[in-house]
Amino acid sequence: MFGKAKNQSAELLGKVSEKMSGLMEKVTSDDRDEPKLSPEDEELIAIRDSCLRAVMIERSGYHFTQSQWGDKPVPYQLKSFRVSEPKEQVLSTSDTANGIDRRVVFQFKIEGYRRFIEKKGWGEWRAGAPPELTGMTLIRKLGVWKVISSPQRMYSVPL
Repeated sequence: MFGKAKNQSAELLGKVSEKMSGLMEKVTSDDRDEPKLSPEDEELIAIRDSCLRAVMIERSGYHFTQSQWGDKPVPYQLKSFRVSEPKEQVLSTSDTANGIDRRVVFQFKIEGYRRFIEKKGWGEWRAGAPPELTGMTLIRKLGVWKVISSPQRMYSVPL
């Protein structure tokens, strides 16, 4: 009696394994069919990443930056920092007349942040993003990408 139950369990396990194997093949084949970035989009991402490296570092699952306004730089710790996919913006007639053929925005998504207070240490977590740390805008003018708006004026990599 136990031998029959053992065989039925083995058959059921085999069927489940086959189904799981089929699902895994589908998942991995779908991943392989993902379109690759065009060379111009690779350049766009490289410029975005270079700008981000100038304003923050990642350590132990958090991102760190520091403000560049006021008497002294103030360190910030960011929780769950993410960057959106590039969003194409509508061009104005003056953009086109000035040789701009693309305008792209990357939004920053930040769950929370806290500041370092010199005599107290890290402050309380606050929801959202620190001031002016919301995203960046790039344009392509005469075939060359340029950052026109970024947090680099307000933030830098902590020392």
